[in-house]
Amino acid sequence: MIPSYPIVVSAQIPEGASFWMPSKSEYDERAEGDGEGFGYFRDTWLLLELTTEEAAGLVAEERELLPLVDRYSSTPEEFEETVSSLEHPDLPEHQPDRLRDTPLWDHIVDPTGSSREHAFYSLEFGVAGLSYVLNSLGFLPVASCRVHYERSWSTSPVVFVATTQAGAQWLQPLLERTGCGFSIDPDRPQFLVIEAPSVTHSIALAEIIVEESPNAPQIHLAPDAETEGPEHEARREVPGQEQLW
Repeated sequence: MIPSYPIVVSAQIPEGASFWMPSKSEYDERAEGDGEGFGYFRDTWLLLELTTEEAAGLVAEERELLPLVDRYSSTPEEFEETVSSLEHPDLPEHQPDRLRDTPLWDHIVDPTGSSREHAFYSLEFGVAGLSYVLNSLGFLPVASCRVHYERSWSTSPVVFVATTQAGAQWLQPLLERTGCGFSIDPDRPQFLVIEAPSVTHSIALAEIIVEESPNAPQIHLAPDAETEGPEHEARREVPGQEQLW
């Protein structure tokens, strides 16, 4: 089973969207900083500079694995275990015996006995491809979460993203076609939140972004002279994944 989350999605761009983008100097400062990135998310790192074609390969890998994850996960707990096995194949505790004789096993344990590296470029299944294909087109993904069974800072699969108005308008019909939506986190209003009812929806969105990528608008960091960085009245640290463009 692929867990689905009871959220109400709307592809309409929220009225409060600010379309904030950092300046080059702000970006460089955060990229070289001590691990606190945009929006006060912890544990930050730079995304690899994948091309859209390379990101498309990651999206295709997630799509290939999705029916297998569905087949070998009969409960939300098993989904968490299965996906964690794919995300952390280098850790013995993430190698459950119930998956040993399934097609997923070769994705978890290297048949040659070598240690596998982190899958999905160290992001999470279901939001990794979406984050990377957005990043390849100039969007600035700053955090992502697929949702975790016991403890999760997000209630549905999400990617927090900084973008321009043109970028949001280009994404809007793609979200609508795949059942995904926009929202805004009141604590981080400078970002748009792309949310999905399940990883099935977020992977579908990543696929259609790949298909439509030749028509994507040009997205750039803000000029240094015109960008002063947003002020935040509330500061709430979240132990999520963060990716900087």
